[in-house]
Amino acid sequence: MIDLRKVLADHKLWACGDGGNRADLRDADLHGADLRGADLRGADLRGADLRSAHLTGAHLRYAYLTGADLRGADLRDAGLHGAYLRGAYLRSADLRSAHLTGAHLRYAHLTGANLRGADLRDADLHGAYLRGAYLRSADLRYAHLTGAHLRGADLRGADLRGADLHGADFFGAKNAPLVMTGSKHLVVHHAPGHIAVGCECHTYAHWQEHIEKIGRDNDYTKTQIAEYKTLVTCASVQGRMRDNERAQ
Repeated sequence: MIDLRKVLADHKLWACGDGGNRADLRDADLHGADLRGADLRGADLRGADLRSAHLTGAHLRYAYLTGADLRGADLRDAGLHGAYLRGAYLRSADLRSAHLTGAHLRYAHLTGANLRGADLRDADLHGAYLRGAYLRSADLRYAHLTGAHLRGADLRGADLRGADLHGADFFGAKNAPLVMTGSKHLVVHHAPGHIAVGCECHTYAHWQEHIEKIGRDNDYTKTQIAEYKTLVTCASVQGRMRDNERAQ
């Protein structure tokens, strides 16, 4: 039997540099545990059973949660910056307003998870399973979504500027971005009135007027500039149509 209070107290001392010991909760049975606001920064929770655990506002910065079972866990407003969640099971977890900047979520199972308003900037979601996930108003700027499974996900209001969307599956997703593949970068319409090419995101009018200069500044060849002129024009036409549909 784990003396959780002692483990947490000892870990807090360690996390603050005042002695103590780092929490070793590998494969621990924490099903339904009350860990609201707990300080678990850098803790080892690999393979832990955290199903339906109460982790609201918990501090899990850089915690090791690889392969942990967090199905149905309450992680609202939890601090998971840089946390290691590769292959973790987060099906139907509540991650509203969770802080996941730079989190490692490769191949994580997030089917049906609630990520409304979550901060996922620069998170690694390569190959993650996000089928039916609720990502409304989530911040996914510069997130790595290569090969991610987003079928039926709700992306209304999500910010995907600069995100890597190569190979991502958006079939049936609400407010899915319009993605076109070019020889150098993707062309993405993800927000009304705007087109992104690589890290450059501008209005339709700005692209029309400055695309050649932007291309030269980013070391595009003349052939690539001509190619992207066509792609951006097509994306702008389709983008305007989508903008009008959403406005109705």
